Amino acid sequence: MHLNTARMGGEADLDVEGVAFAGLPGVVLGFNQHIAWGATTTGYDVTNAYLEEITAGTGGAPDTVSFDADGDGTPSQIAIESDVQTLHVAGGADVMFTIQRVPHHGIIVPGTRTAVAGMPGHFTAISVRYTGDEPSNELGYFTSLATATTVEEGQAAQAYFRVGSQNFITIDADSIRWSSRSRIPIRDPRALTFAYDADGVPSGYSPLFVLPGTGEYEWTGDLDPRFIPHDQDPARGWIATANQDNVGVTLDGNPCNDAHYLGGNFALGWREHQIQSRLTGLAARGDITTADMIELQAATRSQSGELLRDPIVAILESPLAAVPGLTTEEQTRLADVRARLMAWSLETPHGVGATAASEIADSIATTIFVVSITRIIPLALGDETAAMGRGVGTAQSLRWLEWALSEPTRLATGDVLWDDLTTDTAVETREEIVVRGVLAALTYLDGRLGVDENEWRWGRLHTVRFEGPLPASGMLSIPPDGSAMFPNGFPRHGDYGAIDVGNFGLWNTTSFSHGSGASQRLVVEMTPDGPLAFNALPGGQSIDATSPHHADEAEHWIRNEQPPISFHEADVVAHFERRLTIHP
Repeated sequence: MHLNTARMGGEADLDVEGVAFAGLPGVVLGFNQHIAWGATTTGYDVTNAYLEEITAGTGGAPDTVSFDADGDGTPSQIAIESDVQTLHVAGGADVMFTIQRVPHHGIIVPGTRTAVAGMPGHFTAISVRYTGDEPSNELGYFTSLATATTVEEGQAAQAYFRVGSQNFITIDADSIRWSSRSRIPIRDPRALTFAYDADGVPSGYSPLFVLPGTGEYEWTGDLDPRFIPHDQDPARGWIATANQDNVGVTLDGNPCNDAHYLGGNFALGWREHQIQSRLTGLAARGDITTADMIELQAATRSQSGELLRDPIVAILESPLAAVPGLTTEEQTRLADVRARLMAWSLETPHGVGATAASEIADSIATTIFVVSITRIIPLALGDETAAMGRGVGTAQSLRWLEWALSEPTRLATGDVLWDDLTTDTAVETREEIVVRGVLAALTYLDGRLGVDENEWRWGRLHTVRFEGPLPASGMLSIPPDGSAMFPNGFPRHGDYGAIDVGNFGLWNTTSFSHGSGASQRLVVEMTPDGPLAFNALPGGQSIDATSPHHADEAEHWIRNEQPPISFHEADVVAHFERRLTIHP
């Protein structure tokens, strides 16, 4: 959207363009005549979960929680607030439900109330305290950005931004700035005692886990903005963010032992590593252009392949030593896999419709590598997750696999997780699990894509579909359900951790489509004469499936093409499709 009141002398002289949330006045990410801004997620920890000790009320009195508000060792009973909500259902009976709230913490998570054995009338439940449950004015930040003229004014406006912490990058014609300023709670030191001993045994408390709700592990204030990561005009000439740990608070495996607690759940940093490497080279060259940045956004090199390919190839050199009972055919196929992976450039083209031999070879190698990983991880960790009764996320699984294959001494568990808990006498090894995982991948691909390995193009598995607001119908999706050309979605390059992100769940052994990615492909050069902007959105400009603008942006987004964006009035007039004049 483009808001311009300046040309008619309107209030505040707005002239701002970019993307917006439906129903929100103003531009969220974009540019004006003087500055441009974008964002990635910080991952800062702004939430706490508390285990509440509940005593049931009697005689109509409310339930209470035990809480030592002043820390004198004598807890009080604080009444739980209840809010009864009624949903009126057309053609049906009203539905009533109760929301319970601990005044000093927050909403009690429905379904977590559990009776305490041997103590009638006593229960536990989990409540959640979140910075977003308190008043704030993020809209003030975006409306101030709309008229800001320098990065310093943009930074001053960020005082409004309290919830939903983001890495905001702001540029003007002379400066670049990064700030992740938002509200970050300071925790009582007793909530930050998490540690490992020499044997890797953990102890203590961390805000990443459920904390006792009895009063010792509370928020004591907000982190001063000067301690919140930021940077301006660094000597290296560039700033980059990609949802990673901004300042390394998790590098030693313990986010609780730094000067300030920021959080512990960040992206792996694989994309950031590649972005920094590319920017370092471009800065050394000294003439970074918008074309360079568009090309950087489209980078597809596999960071997971860079880290995991060589250890897997080394194991496949002697598969018979790992699994003595391999057939001759299995050995031959494993040797072929090893050769393909060794020749892999680590680029990840989708390969659908490709004719160049190198592109086809890279696409097939990507397919084999990724599908193998989705077999190796469950084979290695599936018995442990089953025993725990809970899963492990893709990012955490990949980090474990990286270290388990290349640096097992970094793991307190050593090699023990490779062993299958469900086999009483056998002790499975890393080499065995890897070989079995690759063989399982080959079996799956034979059945899914056919026995002709030349047809194992990555884009036949790795696809994306932009879901419409009525996903059940599929009619407004891009491409629509039932598309003859793209029945499974658009073929996509990239893999987990590539710069042009196309992440998928590595515990799902049958689906390789990605449901998230770049919400826009914005590149802005801020010149003395104003912005030069290029962008493409994952969708179109119209919700009407019959409109020529329903999917006009999607084709650019898929091909990593960013058309120039009209901003100055002469450009807008030169490219207008129709004009609508509204008279009072």
